[in-house]
Amino acid sequence: METWTYAQARAVKDTRPGRAVLTFRSAGPAGRGKLPLAGIGRFRYGVPLSKYLPRMASNMRLVLLGAPGSGKGTQAQRLRDQKGIPQVSSGDLLRDAVARGTDLGKRAKAAMDAGELVTDDIVLGLIRERLGRPDAAAGFILDGYPRNVAQAGALDALLSELGQPIDTVVLMNVDEKALVMRLTGRRTCPACGKVFNVYSSPSQKGDKCDNPEHGAEAPVLKQRDDDKEDVIANRLKVYNDQTAPLIEHYTARGVLKVVNADQPVDRVYADFVKVAV
Repeated sequence: METWTYAQARAVKDTRPGRAVLTFRSAGPAGRGKLPLAGIGRFRYGVPLSKYLPRMASNMRLVLLGAPGSGKGTQAQRLRDQKGIPQVSSGDLLRDAVARGTDLGKRAKAAMDAGELVTDDIVLGLIRERLGRPDAAAGFILDGYPRNVAQAGALDALLSELGQPIDTVVLMNVDEKALVMRLTGRRTCPACGKVFNVYSSPSQKGDKCDNPEHGAEAPVLKQRDDDKEDVIANRLKVYNDQTAPLIEHYTARGVLKVVNADQPVDRVYADFVKVAV
């Protein structure tokens, strides 16, 4: 393989945070190629760029597992902001499709209005559409799907077809008693989706979102209906019955990593990044 030094390459940053494209120029047989970067912007003069290629060429395709309240969404948002890869939440995809009135959104709304579960083919269709956008080319963070082993199999088939197989599955592991406190304390901004917890990570503006983009019109934070005490016990039972077997499924495939999520948020994130990259 031909190598290049820093003097033979130039980094061109684009508009996405933490992303750049390194354009190689060479008169040799290797010619000219482009590789996406994720958070890599400095190179030592005189060091062959082949030293960096394994990191530069790697994608970050993640699935997050964990009981309700384990912190999947919070950690996914931080990794998204740092690495510039999208957080793909099945719930957010459904709400967005319904709001925009897409074909899949209309099918999902019809099912929900009838009191039925949204079928897997609809959710997989939404995931297919989302992963087809340019910002998902260097990776993605799947949050909230799959929820059972059957869905995992269907997801594997879809990702194989797209040429985007899962690299790592991360389990956010938390004691069940701590989960109950997290769930009852969780609050979400209805406008930007930022997540807070009145016990561990409250908003700097009390009961309003502290995201600077809202300015003086900060929305009041909301508690999800399924975060109330009378439904938490059932949510945890459903998780243990249906989703927990995914731990065994992904362990057998050799892609599962476990993070102790019963720590301060920054410590959890540091451990998360170690196993994710």
